[in-house]
Amino acid sequence: MDTPGTRFTIQPRDIPKYLTKLLSMKNLSLFIIGLTLTFTTSHAEQPLRKDLLEKILTASPTKARVQPRKAQKVLIYTRATGFVHSSIPYGASAIEAMGKNTGAFEPTITDDPFMFEADKLKEFDAVFLVNTTGDLFKAKKPGENIDTATSERLRENLEQFILNGGGLGGCHAATDCFYSWPGFGLMLGGYFSGHPWHENVGIKLDEPDHPLVAAFGGKDFQIADEIYQFRAPWSRGRLRVLLSLDVNKTNMNKGGINRTDGDFGVSWIRNHGKGRVFYSSLGHREEIYWNPTVMKYYLDGIQFMLGDLEVDASPSGDQRKFKALFSGSDTSAFEFKPAGWIAEDGALALQRGGGDAWTKETYGNFVLDLDFKLSKGANSGIFIHTANKGDAVQSGIEVQVYDTFGKENPGKNDNGAVYDVMAPSSNPLKKPGEWNRYTITCYDNKIEIVLNGTQIIDMDRDKWTEPGKNPDGTNNKFRTAYKDMAREGFIGFQDHGNAVWYSNVSVLPLNKERRAMVNSLAGMSEEQRLPKLLEQLAAAETSNARKDTEAVLIYAARSVTDQSRRADLILSALKGASKEVRISLLSMMGNIGGEKVLGVLRESCKDADPEIRTAAVQGLADWPDMTVMNELFEIAKTAKEENIKSIAIKGYATKLTQPSNRSDEETLDLYKQVIAIAPQTERKPLFDGVAEMQSLTTLVALEGWFQDASLQTDAGLAIIKLAGALSSKYKSESESVLMKVAASAKDGGLKGSAQQAIDRIHQYEDFVTTWLFSGPHMDKNEKDLLKTPFPPEFGLAKAASEDIDLDAEETENEPDATKPGARWQSAAGKGDTTWMVDLMDLARGDNRVGYLRTWVHSDKAQKLQLQVGSDDGIKVWLNNKVVHTNDANRGIKPGDDKIDVDLKAGWNEVLMKIRQGGGSWAACARFRATDGKGATGLILPGDKGSLEAAIKDLQDPKQSQNAAAALITMCIAAPDKAKEQNSALKAAFGIIKDNGLKEAARPLAK
Repeated sequence: MDTPGTRFTIQPRDIPKYLTKLLSMKNLSLFIIGLTLTFTTSHAEQPLRKDLLEKILTASPTKARVQPRKAQKVLIYTRATGFVHSSIPYGASAIEAMGKNTGAFEPTITDDPFMFEADKLKEFDAVFLVNTTGDLFKAKKPGENIDTATSERLRENLEQFILNGGGLGGCHAATDCFYSWPGFGLMLGGYFSGHPWHENVGIKLDEPDHPLVAAFGGKDFQIADEIYQFRAPWSRGRLRVLLSLDVNKTNMNKGGINRTDGDFGVSWIRNHGKGRVFYSSLGHREEIYWNPTVMKYYLDGIQFMLGDLEVDASPSGDQRKFKALFSGSDTSAFEFKPAGWIAEDGALALQRGGGDAWTKETYGNFVLDLDFKLSKGANSGIFIHTANKGDAVQSGIEVQVYDTFGKENPGKNDNGAVYDVMAPSSNPLKKPGEWNRYTITCYDNKIEIVLNGTQIIDMDRDKWTEPGKNPDGTNNKFRTAYKDMAREGFIGFQDHGNAVWYSNVSVLPLNKERRAMVNSLAGMSEEQRLPKLLEQLAAAETSNARKDTEAVLIYAARSVTDQSRRADLILSALKGASKEVRISLLSMMGNIGGEKVLGVLRESCKDADPEIRTAAVQGLADWPDMTVMNELFEIAKTAKEENIKSIAIKGYATKLTQPSNRSDEETLDLYKQVIAIAPQTERKPLFDGVAEMQSLTTLVALEGWFQDASLQTDAGLAIIKLAGALSSKYKSESESVLMKVAASAKDGGLKGSAQQAIDRIHQYEDFVTTWLFSGPHMDKNEKDLLKTPFPPEFGLAKAASEDIDLDAEETENEPDATKPGARWQSAAGKGDTTWMVDLMDLARGDNRVGYLRTWVHSDKAQKLQLQVGSDDGIKVWLNNKVVHTNDANRGIKPGDDKIDVDLKAGWNEVLMKIRQGGGSWAACARFRATDGKGATGLILPGDKGSLEAAIKDLQDPKQSQNAAAALITMCIAAPDKAKEQNSALKAAFGIIKDNGLKEAARPLAK
């Protein structure tokens, strides 16, 4: 089947004579007949090398593992609208060759997107993507006419093809595609998230006895290639991971390592509907395609996706341990605004305006156990499987937490409901002020919810097949059919403006085996559960079975609320147990807790048997609080066994990240001590912990460590990470340290990473990165939110001429409307998006507005161009005058709106009001010259010299108010500056008349 493009055909004369000795005449003829490659114009200019094609033909399998059940056809797709790999035509040749040589399938190579029209696609049994990148159904060549409707139709065709039984395969960059189409990531298994390694690495077989990895003979191996890491929806809870990176045989001191769990999948399989999916990230380099072992593995993978090679593709299961997310004081498993949630009387308590709290990790199949307590009339929610924290309601599932105590017939929006989708069967909710217990189980398509011992939800998500529709015919508000919602994501607690408390929060990741064990416990008493699991632990025949039983045993043990009784049950099992069971019990005791358990662990750390000592140290390392810090340090310092030293250091490092009353200086001193005794392999995680302490004090400390040649690489990587996080607040300081790393690093990779970090700081030059935020503000009239004034506008010259109801109720912030201001907090971009403020990080929800406010200094009166972008509508004031309004529904794009403005000499106030209409919510602004080039004579808050300019202008009566406001804004954004300039801040505090700013600065001015 010919398609547009350049065709390269291997002729009989191109086949070297020696190949005829390697191949039968039958197989040789299969090579010659139609071994045709169609590839993109970018490849046409570089003819394929004959010697490399010979290598591919030589390495190609000569026999399929199994006989095809029918004649099979595979569409080999090579389109790349992003980065174009030079190995594409060789990869396509290799896949084509193995099909023709073995007769396993008939190959067709194309980069024509119209091959995905339904009538053409139905001619094939599977699709294999060879290093495809970007939007694979986007116009690329002259004459191609692919509009949005066409692209969406082709996407739908591909998805239906897989759901209805077709195969999908891909190598390497196949995961670097369709980022705007979440369904593709769900089908293939994940999205590309950087490639730290392009070198020799270790690859381990996750399941050496799995039939699909038979090509490797049960042995791990090393290979040179560009190795990917992946992000959500990648999860072992959704995939059968067959190959992964062996971190013990790979250089882990590389820049750009994003994953913190050390889990880097390389190849996996999965079922999708009736279809089968195979993916391997090997294949950046050309020589991968003439590696006979890898090619044999690829052929087996293709035979799996064709349905000929039948193997178990059920998810590996999330092998992570049971995890206590919050046990009374340690909030480190969650991310939230500073002081947004606090540990209070053993509970995680929401503070006013605290925003949502989110787990740092994602979860797929799991049991979530927690207690919650409501204030009277309170409303909250538990988010699960949330793919996008910025659009939580539309990208995940919400279990209602709502004071509907006593309601006899609860509906789809009442407590216990799967929000707007399914009502609970009953309402066993307790009164406000009393503790309730939720157990939420997610496994594949099933969601089960138990409240206070009563099952209230038994849901099959696959029955929700239409966007906006429930199976009972009622409407819901979701743009995505519930069956198509992500099945792996973050867990979160919602801030809906009311006081709420959560405690005893724990999660048990589930695989098939754990799910079966949990089900077997249903209806059992506490006295029955633990003995049964202890029996299973003793009977476990494999290490995986033992680990699964350990995880469920911890889960069951922690459900025994009497800690002393819980400890007695575990310790009684320890007596007379076999060595294997004793090791299991000791290693899990850190998750059991209690003084009795701690005493046994301490004694066992002195045991003569090194395996027993190792398990006991693991128990100490997992201890939930900082009680054992000193003991872990002593073990790390004195242990002769490297594995025990490593466990102790990792446990100590975890304790250092937990909330404490230590100053940064004290914590840095503890890091200094442990780094001094840590083996080189354990230093990077310690430096990663240092980089999480986001302050100038930490940056200075890292600069000192960088001077030590033995620590330079690890300290340099931490500097790059920390400087990137601090650059929006401390631009000049961050750039200065990065320049030192770039100039003096001995490691070329580190030098390059530092320079890239510097380039990122300058990438969005002239964007304002220091803002104050007020919001969210809401009104019953959602259509006119930009026209409706809220407290930040009170007192503005323009707003003063409007009719403003000072007594109007503001439903969430409840400000004192008699004051000419509003509550303000710091706002800044993060990481690679410092140029914009993601308002969803500050206040979530739809149909509301937020305000961003800042001050910029011009050395003269001048005309400039203010470039703003927003998601969605925006209104802009400059020096109290409205200069722009655009009530649009759009995504954020830098410079979408360009406004000619007049800046006065000195400090100029900028206020922006951004409407949230649904989905994401963000804004950005920068000043440029009127010709669009860089502006001159402008100082942005946070720039070098900005603080000094504000302090100087405090003395100028004409400038003092704006200068004081600018100084306060910079100090709120960067508290370290407040410490350094305390006297100036106090002076500004005395000058400022804006009560909203004064209130925001009060804690700093003490």
